[in-house]
Amino acid sequence: MAENVKRKYDSTVRREHAEATRLRIIEAARTLFLEHGYAKTAVPSIAAAAEVSPDTVFHVFKNKRTLLRELIDLDIGGDSDPTPIMQRAPALAVRDERDQRTQLRMFASGMARQVARVRALDDILVGAAAVDEDIAALRQDIQDRQRRAAMMQIAEWIRARGELAVDIETAGTTIWALTSPEMHRMLCERSGWTTDRYAQWLEITLTASLLVTP
Repeated sequence: MAENVKRKYDSTVRREHAEATRLRIIEAARTLFLEHGYAKTAVPSIAAAAEVSPDTVFHVFKNKRTLLRELIDLDIGGDSDPTPIMQRAPALAVRDERDQRTQLRMFASGMARQVARVRALDDILVGAAAVDEDIAALRQDIQDRQRRAAMMQIAEWIRARGELAVDIETAGTTIWALTSPEMHRMLCERSGWTTDRYAQWLEITLTASLLVTP
């Protein structure tokens, strides 16, 4: 029995060590991608910053493109939980809220913080897309298919609680556009808005654009 417990403990420690190493490499890559760009960041530089060997980076991620993909997955969710964003508690709380205006307030608050978190990631993708066709296709899929589908789902949840002032396609497209990295760049980087101001503007604008005036 004691030997089985020891084997289980050793296995758990190895998994925790491996995950810690993976996350350290991802964090090092994020920093270097932002500082120098994807194209100019070499795997040996990432390895040095993460205090591992280049062979370790290749063993864990195979190549730099796969490392970027895992960075994307981590940043979009905000953690290593594999649960899709639209199936997590904050999204489901928006779905289950019965008042449309409260739905939009909850959505705007959470979305403003999510966009602020992943905007740096999109900056990396924009630079990487310029030198890698696969990454260009990946960014287009994230923005034009995955994110748009998610925003259409939000529009459906809002419509389920009452009439909208516009058709569902217009509603989803409006949400998709106002929560885009491009919009965030304009308002929070170029105009200097805070995340809270962006969240307030998003709530007011979506409410005015989507809901029927009482």
